[in-house]
Amino acid sequence: MDWKAYQNEFIADGNLRKIIINNVTQKNWQKILNFLVKTEVTLHFFIDGVRSELPSQIEDVFQKDKHQYLLSLIFDDVTLNCYFDRHEDIVLSFDPGQITNEAKAKLIFRIISTFGRRLNKVVVLTVESREEQPIFQYEPAQGLTYIKLNKKFTSYE
Repeated sequence: MDWKAYQNEFIADGNLRKIIINNVTQKNWQKILNFLVKTEVTLHFFIDGVRSELPSQIEDVFQKDKHQYLLSLIFDDVTLNCYFDRHEDIVLSFDPGQITNEAKAKLIFRIISTFGRRLNKVVVLTVESREEQPIFQYEPAQGLTYIKLNKKFTSYE
């Protein structure tokens, strides 16, 4: 699919974009955390705004509900932020203004698809104020679909 067909989904409009995986378990969270630490992505972990060491076990985060936790995933000049306030969902937020070309959009699509494959779960990309209206959706064994045009992506590498 041509970048021009969907580039408007990434225009900075004051709303973050969210990659959401619903109905996850601590085992799912741990699987994603284990995967991320083995990749080349830069990970910054914060507790109450203070940079801290990333815990090796996700249960350490979920047992301490009195703190605010943030994991930033930094891919060159694209940053996604994961707050741990919804334990039953993995939510990665990002500023759509960072996605200024097709290569950066494909990075987002690879993240969506990789997480979906690893967890065998549906993953959606939404506008923060309209989480019930996905823009893109990954389904296991189906791939990534641009919901607005009902178009499947066959390659985003």
